[in-house]
Amino acid sequence: MRRRSLLRRLAGTASIAAGAAVAGCLGGGGPSGGGDLADHPASRSLEGQPYIGDPPTEAERLLVGFEDPTCPNCRSFHRGVLEDVRSEIIEPDSASLVWRPYRYTNRAWATDAILAVLAATARDRSAAWDLLTFYYDEQFSIGTGSFDDRTRSFLVDETTLDADAVLQDVDDRVHQDVLETAEDQGDAAGVSATPTFHLFLDGGHLTQLTNPADVTLIEAAFEA
Repeated sequence: MRRRSLLRRLAGTASIAAGAAVAGCLGGGGPSGGGDLADHPASRSLEGQPYIGDPPTEAERLLVGFEDPTCPNCRSFHRGVLEDVRSEIIEPDSASLVWRPYRYTNRAWATDAILAVLAATARDRSAAWDLLTFYYDEQFSIGTGSFDDRTRSFLVDETTLDADAVLQDVDDRVHQDVLETAEDQGDAAGVSATPTFHLFLDGGHLTQLTNPADVTLIEAAFEA
């Protein structure tokens, strides 16, 4: 049985509170370098996943992040570290950050949120990133019962996307294969917690970082 499936079974025996979810996002995954961009599982099949910066296949510096929109540590990264990454790494250099979905906390609305982000990405990559940011910002106020209404309201008020079409894609599981491929490749890449980032420089794999607390760790990995 795959590790993630085992986690879901174990989590199903108890209610997952916010504090438990935080603990679930912490953890291992030591650095591991080597391999080419085209061959490394973390960087395969990036099509259909949102990114900021240069196109991933053209960037000299590439960060591939495996994240769960219901993970509090992922939320902390997006709210506390991402802007420094954007201003100090993405904007000054030839660089890209790709968000790859990886369900970890077992929160009930994780799958729908991921599928909504992927459906938005297929229509407007910038709007998809805004939707992802919304999920992180509102992580503790969204639940299974409110997910559709909250998503629809955000898409109507803050984007030009057809909210009903996006939510229909979620219901129809249109992008389920993209999600499952990303998770399979995350497993193959040694992802054991979220967020986990794989770093590539000039087409070669540098290292893996789990839950970097600030931009200096990422900068040091690129400059080592």
